[in-house]
Amino acid sequence: MSIVSTRKPRFNHVAMSLPPDLLDPANRDEIVRFYRDVFGWEEIPMMTIDRKRLVLSAYTYEQFVFLVADEPPMECPRLDHFGISVATEAELDDMLARASTYRERDDRVDIVDKKVDDFRNKKLFDFGWTDPNKLEIGKATYEKSGDKWMSGAKQMDAPSLQGVVDKLRDLSAAKYLDTGAGGAPLLDITVSSNNGKRVEKVSIAKQGETYFAKRDNEPSIYQLDSKAVADLQKAANEVKEFQPPKKK
Repeated sequence: MSIVSTRKPRFNHVAMSLPPDLLDPANRDEIVRFYRDVFGWEEIPMMTIDRKRLVLSAYTYEQFVFLVADEPPMECPRLDHFGISVATEAELDDMLARASTYRERDDRVDIVDKKVDDFRNKKLFDFGWTDPNKLEIGKATYEKSGDKWMSGAKQMDAPSLQGVVDKLRDLSAAKYLDTGAGGAPLLDITVSSNNGKRVEKVSIAKQGETYFAKRDNEPSIYQLDSKAVADLQKAANEVKEFQPPKKK
């Protein structure tokens, strides 16, 4: 019996319309030259029809850009686009340099300078809206059992711990630093979620009046808003034991 492997559906191509004149031999050559020199894409000659169609392979035959003649052709604002990902920032820099070089001989090339931080995940924790099942904050450890939060044999007040979870969920970078941050260790935090399958560790340090955080096994350093850290510390200090309702 043969085994058929499956995968999730994924994007295969992007189709855009152009005026027929832009798909004549001279203009096709310019299009191919730009995308080959900057991005490394190649024409699929067997698909080319003069003044009707041009197809560019984007690294594999399963990914391509389909240019077709049509009247009226599509129009879009400057920042409408489709995007590709790269493995490293150095690869992005190389591609940007090739685009800049091409712009020197063709002023139609329009470059939006990169701002890598705009696309980075600013959140310190990835548990999102999945409720954690264990929190370790400094020397305190809280573990969820059913719908109860426990610290050892003590049942803890769930709303006060939810306040801590909310502050951790919202904790994010004000900006990023690659190196150079130090300071005295302030707080170590470990959040376990998805029944212990996801374990996230973050260390927070203070240097002067500035707070920094670092995720375990990651090089990036997050500079934190001082109020966000103060709010987290306040919430952690306000965690209390569960008090059963008083009988009337």
